[in-house]
Amino acid sequence: MQVPASEGVGLAADVGTALHESTQYWTAHRHESKVEPYGFTPEEMSDWILTEWWPFALERRRLIAGFAKDYKRTFGNTLLLLQAIRDHRFWDQWEVARLPDGSPAIELPFRIVHRSLGSFKHPVNGVETFLATQGKIDWILQNRYDGRYMVTDLKTTIQDAIAADASFRHSGQAGQYGLVLNQALGIDWRRHGMEVT
Repeated sequence: MQVPASEGVGLAADVGTALHESTQYWTAHRHESKVEPYGFTPEEMSDWILTEWWPFALERRRLIAGFAKDYKRTFGNTLLLLQAIRDHRFWDQWEVARLPDGSPAIELPFRIVHRSLGSFKHPVNGVETFLATQGKIDWILQNRYDGRYMVTDLKTTIQDAIAADASFRHSGQAGQYGLVLNQALGIDWRRHGMEVT
């Protein structure tokens, strides 16, 4: 069986989605003793969600085709990573921030319209258009002790830690998050402090 080259990218994206869904669920419910209607702990439920979202069929096709001999994005490795994320001492200090409506600041969509760059006519429909940047912030966290905010983006990469950190810090992605904090939480991030990880 031949696997198209693009499926390697597809598998990486699907693994990232599965890890995001399970981790975000856990961060939203981690202080609950049991999660209804199943009666699972938040940890058990996040494991279940990882299983639900996991691209087993795509992973199997890659194994059969011989693409995955040294592959690091296996279900077992990802489950171990999920457990390490949940067990990390980082969570002793940080909580998911709450939006003004009380909902958790998880998977927060944003769009920044760059009006200062001017507008142009869309080449297909002729509508006057502005450039925009849009995306989603995985989490906005707040420090339990000093109130600082941290924008956290879960990166699923097989790059080494130094390359991944440099790639993210210089991507331009992190700099836009302060604007989103200001709009979403109604706070001046420069006065309250913000970290990006």
